[in-house]
Amino acid sequence: MRRFLLIFLLLTSTCFASVKIGVITDVHYDNSTTPVEQYLFNLAGADAHYRQTSTSDARMAAAMTSFESESCDFAVQIGDLINGPGSVDGFATAALTTITSIDIFSGVTWHVLGNHEATMAHAGTINITTEFWDDLDTQASAGDRTLDPWQAAYNGVTDDAAYYWEQNGIRFVVLEVTGSANSIENSASQRTWLSDNALDTTLPVVVFMHAGLIVNPTYAYANMSNANAATIRGLLEATPGQVQVVLNGHFHRNGISGFGTDNLFEKVNDILYIHGRGSILAAQDGNVSVPAGTVADGAYYVIEIFPNAFGNPAQANVVITGFARGESKPINKFIVF
Repeated sequence: MRRFLLIFLLLTSTCFASVKIGVITDVHYDNSTTPVEQYLFNLAGADAHYRQTSTSDARMAAAMTSFESESCDFAVQIGDLINGPGSVDGFATAALTTITSIDIFSGVTWHVLGNHEATMAHAGTINITTEFWDDLDTQASAGDRTLDPWQAAYNGVTDDAAYYWEQNGIRFVVLEVTGSANSIENSASQRTWLSDNALDTTLPVVVFMHAGLIVNPTYAYANMSNANAATIRGLLEATPGQVQVVLNGHFHRNGISGFGTDNLFEKVNDILYIHGRGSILAAQDGNVSVPAGTVADGAYYVIEIFPNAFGNPAQANVVITGFARGESKPINKFIVF
C-alpha cells in the first residue's frame, strides 16, 4: 500500500523540495523573579491558567536545541515572544539582547509580531525593525527583510511589520495579525500588499501569522482577525493551489477550532491551517487548570512541508513532529477531512 501511494503521489503531483521548519510560539519572555503569574483566559468555564515566566529561557533553549539536532532549514517564532509592559517586573527593551538561547540554533530564526509586541510598538516601548527584528536575528542580516516589506507607523516610527522571503522554491509570507491598528484585519494597506505584492509569485506559498483566521465565534477574543477573517481568507484562496499552508499561534492551548474536531489543524478550501500550541501554556485540554510553564508543559514543533506545484489544488504534504506537549501528525492529501 505504501509503495502504491508513493507511486500515485509521484504520478499525480509535481513536488518541490521539502523544507523543515522549527516552530515555536507564545514564549512570553519575562525578566520576572516571581515564578508564576496568574492569567485568566475566561473561556468556557472561566478556567484559570498560569504563566511561569521564569522558565522562558529554558523553554526557548530546549526548542532551539531540537531545531539544531533536527537540521531545520530555518526556525520561526510566531509571536508573543515577550510578555511586555504590565507583566510581573516588566520587560525592558534592553533585555531583548539577553535572549541568547535563540542562538543555539545555527540557522536563521524568523520572527512574527504578536499582539504583545504590537502593543509595545504602538506605545513606543520597542522599535520593531531596529530593536526587535535586528536584535533577535543575530544570524540574519537586516537585508533579509528588505525583499519587499510592508511598512507601517508605530508611535511615529516606520517599521517593517510584514515581509516575505523565498527559500527551497517556496515563498514564505509573514503577516501582522495582532488586533492593532496596523493588523491586517484593520489595514486595507496590508491587505493590498498581501494581494498585489506578497502573493504575486508563481511559487507555492506558506504563511505565518500570530492570531489565526479560523476560530469558533464563541471565542472571538482569541481571534484578532475575526472582523475580516473571511475577507483575508478570500485573498489567500484567490489563486487555487497557491497558498498551501498557514501556521499560527496565539491560542496557547490547541487552536480553539470552529471547524472539524482536530484542533491542531484543519483544511478549509484546500488550505491547511495549523494552530501551534503555546510554549508557555500547552497543558490545558478542556477546563482543567494546570500550573503550566515548565519545559515539559510547553510545546514546540518541527514541521516538514512538501509543497505541491503551483496551481495544483491538492494541499501540500505535511509532517508535524511535536515536542513536549506538542502533537505529532502526518498530514497529506490522502487524508480525508
